[in-house]
Amino acid sequence: MGQRVAASHRRTATVSSGAGSGVRPEIQGLRAIAVMMVVLYHLWPSLVPGGFAGVDAFFVISGFLITAHLLRDVTSGRQVKLGAFWARRARRLLPAAYVVLAATALAMLAWVPGLRWEQTFREIIASTLYFENWQLAGDAVDYLAADEPPSAVQHYWSLSVEEQFYLVWPLLIVIAVVLASRLRRSRLAVATLVLALVTVSSFAYSLWVTSHNPAAAYFVTPARAWQFGVGGLLAAWFAHPSTVVRTPRAERLLAVLSWLGVAALAYAAFGFDGSVAWPGTAALVPVAGVLAVIAAGSPVTGLSTAVLFAGKPVQYLGDISYSIYLWHWPPIIIAPFVLGHDLNNVERIVILIAIIPLSGLTKVLIEDPVRRGKGFGLRRSPVTFAVAAITAAVLTVGCLAALDANARQVRQEERQAREAAGPAGSKCFGAASVDKKLDCDPAEFAGVLIPAPNAANQDSGQLARNCWANQNESELESCVFGKESDDDIPRVALIGDSKMRSLAPAFIALANENRIVVETFAKTNCSWSSRKMKHSLPITVTTCTAWRKKLSTMLEKRKDEFDFVVTTSRAGSQPGPADKRADDFAEAWSEVAGAPIVAVVDNPGHPEAPNECLAVTEPEDWKECGISRSDGLAAFDAQPDAVKMTKKAHLMDLTKFYCDEDFCPSVIGGANVYRDRDHPMSNYVKTLTPYIEYRLIKMGLLDKRK
Repeated sequence: MGQRVAASHRRTATVSSGAGSGVRPEIQGLRAIAVMMVVLYHLWPSLVPGGFAGVDAFFVISGFLITAHLLRDVTSGRQVKLGAFWARRARRLLPAAYVVLAATALAMLAWVPGLRWEQTFREIIASTLYFENWQLAGDAVDYLAADEPPSAVQHYWSLSVEEQFYLVWPLLIVIAVVLASRLRRSRLAVATLVLALVTVSSFAYSLWVTSHNPAAAYFVTPARAWQFGVGGLLAAWFAHPSTVVRTPRAERLLAVLSWLGVAALAYAAFGFDGSVAWPGTAALVPVAGVLAVIAAGSPVTGLSTAVLFAGKPVQYLGDISYSIYLWHWPPIIIAPFVLGHDLNNVERIVILIAIIPLSGLTKVLIEDPVRRGKGFGLRRSPVTFAVAAITAAVLTVGCLAALDANARQVRQEERQAREAAGPAGSKCFGAASVDKKLDCDPAEFAGVLIPAPNAANQDSGQLARNCWANQNESELESCVFGKESDDDIPRVALIGDSKMRSLAPAFIALANENRIVVETFAKTNCSWSSRKMKHSLPITVTTCTAWRKKLSTMLEKRKDEFDFVVTTSRAGSQPGPADKRADDFAEAWSEVAGAPIVAVVDNPGHPEAPNECLAVTEPEDWKECGISRSDGLAAFDAQPDAVKMTKKAHLMDLTKFYCDEDFCPSVIGGANVYRDRDHPMSNYVKTLTPYIEYRLIKMGLLDKRK
């Protein structure tokens, strides 16, 4: 679909509602520019590579408008009424947001395969309850979840940030007012000081977390609060008494300032891309641009930005920008499933054109009537909160029902998989179907796919979560499988990254048959190598280094305990230059001097998750979801070379069970082979068990069965 969405750079944006009396044309113009930055970025990311900076623009606008609204009560001596404030925000934002969520849920049920349901309905619940940003922050540092395609409601993360801002910001101002009363100081001065302290603290945290964990930094509220804060401080500056006289010369200077602000936004939109760590110092560019435009206001001069902002089309786009934002993203995700192919440019233009009248209708029929209407007692805060809670509950329960239905389907497919792969199943299921000794009939599994694509991301046979370290963890987690009390059974250490987690079920199956005792040592995105890895997330590098040190210490203490060690590594993420990788693997393996090493060649990888293809393809066309052998094995795996350099090292190559001489299918012997782009399904891995055992016997590491 052409959408660049990575673990650390899932770029989306938000829009804000107005606050205060009157409409400022320059702010409406900013909204129009920012929302089009976002929409064009999502439709044509290469055209506006920095369009994600629209989020920063909207956060600053929100901070300015909401703070200006709250400070009017502070400066007039009135009490800040939190309930009324929150109710107004709910009436302004929730109706349209919930309508779009409901429409998206129905569209998912109607057109999108069950493979996407678990992620999307989970995120709809998070969006409904306004913690979607934290949901995505958690997924961003989860190695497997990071490979998931974006959901149809991912853009709600920024609305969650805004709602959290609306919840906390007024409380800070109330605290400042109470503090000012006790200190007998100016309410406005103390409020400004409190907001400044929070803003500076948030900016410092943003710089730190962006450099250490940018994947999560993009979504978490504390890293974004400073953007609201600087807008709020500008509002506080305007709230202080001023005697500034706007002379013609001053108007011309303000016009220049406003145009510089627009230029900063343009530079952010076209000069940045997803490779920039965000929100770090680079985010100062769009933030400064918005501050400049708002501070300049509408200069009375022929050079004014009014020529850009005052036009009716721009003002209209600014007026419906919230609805445009809500509606633009779901069709980008869902339309390809309806059409049966990725969006082309004509279809993208259709989406761009269609969302404008749809957004206009949403504002006229949903936003404005609820915000301004007096019927049903909605103007009363308790009624507003009650209606919002009931609506949220209905959406949540509906999504939970969909998740439950999907889970039941997954369980049914898992039962089918166990039956097919177990003693009662065919001897040719899965990897056995390519065993020439068994003389399997390919027609036996025509149209069979176990588990179905929608069950792929629920693959429950992988190594349990408490048995491995995630990419942001450094603890040497491990689990033991097999009959530990029997000293005659070989003890095996499984060491490696996420590929070892995927391969573990086959070795655990051997442990359950008392053929070996298995102890696992796995960490996602961390190969067992002496070379310092490189990664876009510094925390991944730091934790991998720490984990390896703990692994080395453990191996030094227990090197005599293991009869042999099995390791594997994701070829595409092996550290170091190609000509050095083998040396680095061999050096790391030397830490278990005396114990044989078994290095498992990495399995083929795909550019996209095969299940995305299988979910929308008829059985007779499943071959289209495979990949050529040359492309599947294109990533260089240094382990074979490292084996040649290491004494007592063996190479286990299982490629024949994934590919023939030319092609690597995604369905083998009725088994769905891949969980995602390149991690094999545990169901398929278990069918490799007898072939792994056979190879271990040939290596002299296991005795033949008696």
